[in-house]
Amino acid sequence: MPTLTAKELSVDTLASKSYLTVDQRKSLEESIASAEAMLRDPETRAAGVAPDVEMLEHQLARERQMLTVGTPPKLDTLSKNRVFQRVQALEEDFAASLPTYEQMQRARPDDIDWHTAWERFNQEKVRAWQQGLLMLDPDNTEPNFRSIARLRGNTAQRTDPRKYWQGFDAIAFGKHIEEELIETLDDLAYARFLELKMRQWSKLTICKELEWSAALYDAAEERLRRVLAHQEELPEVGDLPDAFVETPPSPAPPVSRRVSKLALPSTNPNILAIRDLGISVTQFAKMIQEGSAALYRVPMDPRVQVKYDATVAKLRAERASSATQEPA
Repeated sequence: MPTLTAKELSVDTLASKSYLTVDQRKSLEESIASAEAMLRDPETRAAGVAPDVEMLEHQLARERQMLTVGTPPKLDTLSKNRVFQRVQALEEDFAASLPTYEQMQRARPDDIDWHTAWERFNQEKVRAWQQGLLMLDPDNTEPNFRSIARLRGNTAQRTDPRKYWQGFDAIAFGKHIEEELIETLDDLAYARFLELKMRQWSKLTICKELEWSAALYDAAEERLRRVLAHQEELPEVGDLPDAFVETPPSPAPPVSRRVSKLALPSTNPNILAIRDLGISVTQFAKMIQEGSAALYRVPMDPRVQVKYDATVAKLRAERASSATQEPA
């Protein structure tokens, strides 16, 4: 899944999309299944027998194309975060001049003019906002999910009980997306975080570079803390083989303090992970600009561990990406 660019997330590009709701997609899928069943029926292949086979084939091709184009794409962590930020920015823009509940209910001439002017000015932005919502939550069945009315406020905020519900759904949806971003932080985004962390970038600079919220940064930092404390596995493409499990130390007395901290390559999880990537320990050491001996130490020095984690995660993500792009 390629990361969306700034151009793909512009208002005019998003507004030009025509993603389908979950109900519309289900209806199309049922129609496609029905047409396929009729075409499999040998009687429909007989000349002169209704329904028209050629018409069904055209209908099937058209509906398949509609379903393919109308299905919201699957987003990686960075893309989903960018779409979420675009949706939030549009909602803030709407709130500045969106007609209130009172204006909509009074329907005085000036209120009607305000509403008409607002719709005319923000028509493209509203379409982009609605498409962004579908990209973030394509299976949402809430009837008011894409209704701009749920963002309305009211001038009489202290006395009007409707103020309690103002933006309630929008706030809940925003928290849902942020929690999902934290839970589904992919290895490629985490590897990029480790790379910037290794360069000693500040929290503010990393958030700006990756377009992350503070909550997402804190989640990645907590993941790093667990790795360094040996409470969590390294970012994986698949399950670790049994050989990655660290074996208990040999009961033989150590020759020296330095030797006691080294593990044999056949049982050292650091070395096994490097060899699993198809490169030598010497090559890997050059990539992280460290000596080869530092990779044999168990546990690894925390400073070297950060470089090691970032490079392993990056190489595994690149290998997984190239494997998915290879033709079947």
